[in-house]
Amino acid sequence: QQIDKIFPDEMNGHWFGWSVAISGNTIIVGCPGDDDNGAEAGAAYLFDISTGAQIAKLLPIDGEAGEKFGDTVGISGNIAIVGTQYDNENGIDSGSVYMFNATTGQQIGKIIASDGAANDRFGYSIDIVDNLIIVGAFNNVDNGIRSGSAYIFDSTTGQQIAKILPDDGTAGDYFGISVGLSETRAVIGAFGDDDNGSYSGSAYIFDVSNPYTPLQTAKILASDGAPGDSFGQAVDISDNSIIIGAYYDDDKGDDSGSAYLYDLNCGPPEL
Repeated sequence: QQIDKIFPDEMNGHWFGWSVAISGNTIIVGCPGDDDNGAEAGAAYLFDISTGAQIAKLLPIDGEAGEKFGDTVGISGNIAIVGTQYDNENGIDSGSVYMFNATTGQQIGKIIASDGAANDRFGYSIDIVDNLIIVGAFNNVDNGIRSGSAYIFDSTTGQQIAKILPDDGTAGDYFGISVGLSETRAVIGAFGDDDNGSYSGSAYIFDVSNPYTPLQTAKILASDGAPGDSFGQAVDISDNSIIIGAYYDDDKGDDSGSAYLYDLNCGPPEL
């Protein structure tokens, strides 16, 4: 049952609702077309779930036109995070992620990759659970052009803890196009992986119980994967359940799309 419809105090048609996340009684909504810091500089908003009241409007201290702050958002407890893949801190479109106090709306940190470079698009995908943040950089070139990577950060300090690369990463995999995080596991999509044909896609599971040394435990391929499915474009994880999107799957017609559910209680997916 619908209980409310949320608008910001100053509705200006700038893609409010492009990204959303929820934790406890707080909602965060991205608005990457907001122009307070310049054309398409972006913003995000915090709302109280019980009343629908706006808590704060989030703007980065160093926001600039064209950065599209709010492309991605996440929240856990009292920390909200906002991605801006077009930030230029480490070069053009290197990307960054900002941390905010979810009660006051105050910026408390800015995260960039220790080895970030132009066009990495760090911050295209983000997630936060408790004291950990995961950030995808699908354009990273460690394993070749657009092979991709992901990073783990401490949400209390903003310190980078680890960089994640798949065991078999290759150019064009787009590893890090999507990320999901639970208390002890991370799932990372690679929709350009070719194991089942060009752009069939895959996803990887990592054990992050020791976040300083993430361990790849499985690679997931769709049982009926086919070229062009883009399996892994979207992922999420909660406890022992994983969901993976394949938006170009053709089961119900061309590019009709599908999603796959996995239960880790039934044993890990095959490596």
